[in-house]
Amino acid sequence: MDSKKWSLKPRPVLEQVVQEISNDLAVPGTHIELASDVRSEQIVNFLAIYFYPDVNIDRAIGLVIDDWMKNALRSHYVENLSLLLIDDATDDVIGTRTIMISHKADYPITNIIKNKESKLIFDFLLQKHDEMNVFEHYGVNTVFRFVNLGIRPDYRCRGLASMLMEAGVRFCSKVGPSDACIWGEATSNASQRIYEKCGFETLHTLYYDDYKVDGEIVFKDMGEDKSTKVYVKKL
Repeated sequence: MDSKKWSLKPRPVLEQVVQEISNDLAVPGTHIELASDVRSEQIVNFLAIYFYPDVNIDRAIGLVIDDWMKNALRSHYVENLSLLLIDDATDDVIGTRTIMISHKADYPITNIIKNKESKLIFDFLLQKHDEMNVFEHYGVNTVFRFVNLGIRPDYRCRGLASMLMEAGVRFCSKVGPSDACIWGEATSNASQRIYEKCGFETLHTLYYDDYKVDGEIVFKDMGEDKSTKVYVKKL
C-alpha cells in the first residue's frame, strides 16, 4: 500500500460515520464528535491538564508540557481523525481517542523530538522498532496510530475509555482501506486491559526495569505498572 495513495473519505462522510457510532455507543448526556480545527486548543488544554499529569510513565520522569510539546500535540490533530467525547450540557471535551496516520518513511522519529522527557519516552517505546516493525509485520507503508486515550478524572470508572477505544476501532474499520491496521502502545495495566478487550495482538512487551540509560533505570516508582505493551490490530 503506497502511503501517498492512502486517502480517506470526505469529511462529511467521516462525520456521518462518527454520528452513527455515537448513536450506538455514547452514554446519555454525552456524544462522540470528530476532532476539528475549532476544537484544537481545547483538546491540547485537555491533554495538558487532565491526561499527562495522570500518566504514570510521564510522572516518573517529570514530563514538562512546554511550547514544543504543545505544538507537537497540535500536530497530532491536524488530520482531524481523532474522536472526542463531549459533555452535552457544558460542551466540554471530557475524553479523547487520538487517532493519527503514520507512514513507514517517517521512522525513526526520535531525532526530531526537542522535549527531553518526550525523547526519553520515545527512545524507550521505539527501542525495539527494527525487530517489531509494525509496517513490516503487516506488509504496509501506512497505519492508523492510536495515542493519548484519556478521560477527564470526574468521568472515570464508568467504562468510557473502553467505549472510546471501541469507537476508534469501529471508525478506522469503516473509513480506512481494506488492508488497514492500527498500532498503539499501552503504558499501564489499565490501558493494556482496554487494548486486549478490543482484540489487539501484543507485538512486544517493554519492561521498565530492563530499560537503563548510563546504567540507571529511567522509569522508577511505577507502582503496579511493570511494562509497556505494543499492540497491533488488523482491520
